[in-house]
This record gives sequence, structure tokens and C-alpha cells, in this order.
Amino acid sequence: MTLAKLPQNVKNLLKDYIGEFRLQELPASFTQRTHTGLHFTTQGVPIKYKHRDTGETLKVDTYPWKSAHKQQSVVVASGRSLQEPVIIVPAQRGGTELKIWKGEKGNIDDDDVPCPIYKEFGRGRFSGLAGMIAVISTQLTPN
Repeated sequence: MTLAKLPQNVKNLLKDYIGEFRLQELPASFTQRTHTGLHFTTQGVPIKYKHRDTGETLKVDTYPWKSAHKQQSVVVASGRSLQEPVIIVPAQRGGTELKIWKGEKGNIDDDDVPCPIYKEFGRGRFSGLAGMIAVISTQLTPN
């Protein structure tokens, strides 16, 4: 397990999770991500992470997590629009929608609340619900 350089609130959340559940590994949603894989698609298209309410481009970093059995990573988003750095994970395996991870108990109450962070691919192509709304609104707007 590696906690070096993680923001303090993220360290505390991970320590609480590991201590409470007596685990060495993080949940399956913490797949191994490289910095390049975090910011570019497999086709080389740049990925930006933005806040839904403010449009702010957020800083997103990946931190390696080494346990006894597998390598994972912790992805952390930070910016002025967020009260503190947060851990983000895919909402569904292989999906582009994100969720903020607050520990296993913390996520139970948050399932109905949309994540304020979304991915933007290339030049203005959004992922998930935000992307569909953007496309629909541009199609409905008369020129």
C-alpha cells in the first residue's frame, strides 16, 4: 500500500477504509491507470475533466496503489469548484460516467446524486448525460 503524496483527506479516507474492513486491496473500480491513460483515449484523443456546475477544468492525477496481490491506482480530482480533493472512479466498469468515492458506506447514500465531474473528449465532446444534453440542446437551437 502506498499513500505517499496523496492529499491528506484522501489518505485519511483510504486508511479508514483499509482499517475498518481489514483489507489490503481497494475495490475493483480502482483499476490501474497511468497518467497517459487518464488524460488520453486509446486513440490519442485528449480527455479533460470538468465540473458540471462551473465548467472549471479540474486537475486530475493518478497515484499508484500497490498491494500484496495486484496493482491499482487512486485517481484524485481537485480544483476551486471542489471543497477538497476527491477520489473519482468509473460509475460502471468500462463506462465513461464517473462517481466520487467516499468509502463503501459513503457511496450508498450518494447513488442518486449525479457526480459533479464529467469527462470531455477532444474539442467539446462530452461523456454521459452531460454530453447528451449538450448535443440535444444544440440540435434544438435554431440558427
